[in-house]
Parts: sequence; C-alpha cells; structure tokens
Amino acid sequence: MDVIINRIINVWKRYGLLKDDEDIYIFGIKLFISESASFLTVCILSVTFNRGLNGILYLASFATLRKYCGGYHAKTYISCYMSFVLIYMLSEVISRFIVPSTAICLFIFSSVIIFLIAPVDTKQKRISYNHRRKAKEIVRMELIVLFIFEILLADFQASLSVTLSMVLTINAILLLIQYILNLEDKKNEKI
Repeated sequence: MDVIINRIINVWKRYGLLKDDEDIYIFGIKLFISESASFLTVCILSVTFNRGLNGILYLASFATLRKYCGGYHAKTYISCYMSFVLIYMLSEVISRFIVPSTAICLFIFSSVIIFLIAPVDTKQKRISYNHRRKAKEIVRMELIVLFIFEILLADFQASLSVTLSMVLTINAILLLIQYILNLEDKKNEKI
C-alpha cells in the first residue's frame, strides 16, 4: 500500500497539488483506501450472501452511528479492515438465528448502552466538551430514527430488522470495550 501511496504523492508533487504537510495527505489516502476496501468487501460479501439490501443498510447505519459514537478503534489499517470484515461476516452468520422479537430486544438493550455512554473517545482521538455534547445529541436523534425503522422493518422485512439490531449491538460492544479501556487507563494513571 505504501508503494501506491508514494506514487500518488510523487504525482501530486510533480503537478504542484500538495499545499500542506505531506503526512496529512498520506494519512488521508491511507484512510480512504482502508475505508473503501472495507466497504467494497462488505458490499461484495452481502451480494454473495444474497443479502445486498442488508449490506447497504448495515454499512449506512454502521457508518453514521459510528461517526458520532466513537468507541474502540483498531491500531492499524489492516487490523481495522480485517476486524470490520470479520465482524460483518460474524453478524451475518448470527443474524440467521435471530428472530424479530429477539432482534427488537437486542436493539433496545444496545440502544440503552449507546444512549448512556456515547460518545466514547480514545487516547488518539479525544473529544472536546462541546463536540461531546453535540455528538451525544446527534447519537440520540439517530437512535430515535433507527428505532422507528426497527419497528417498521420488524413487521415488513424481518431480515433488515435483524441487520439493524446487529449494527446497534456491534456499536454498543465497541463502545463498551473502549469505555472499559478508558477506565483502566484512568486507574493506571492514578497508580
């Protein structure tokens, strides 16, 4: 990946397209490639599983919720990619065994966790007080909208309802993991 990025940077330099610190561009390109690969892989897998609409719902709801929730983040691009794809595949397998009533229970339980602790920052990505307050409002509005979708989908399209519940459950787990890591870091700082 570094070879491709270096070629892109060299072309941009040649044409005078770099205006700031080169590292910012490198970070942006790596992030774009990583996220594009993750999203493309999930799209391909969802079509392969004959669940294309579920894949689109998964990606759209996961990305919008995760943007404001925060939570655990992998340390490298490759581990992020691998864990994202693995979690998606695991959620696809698990979702085959979940009935709509269980999905709604999972949705509610996960929503409560997200409602109470989101957003959760990391050492690498600290959240200011104002951003935290705004993100908390956005997350809560998203939860309301997703809850409406969950209720509607449970009656009309059970598999989409289950997908939405899986997205919330995954986000709640990622939030809890980072929340616990943050508590451990604070505890270690006091020692």
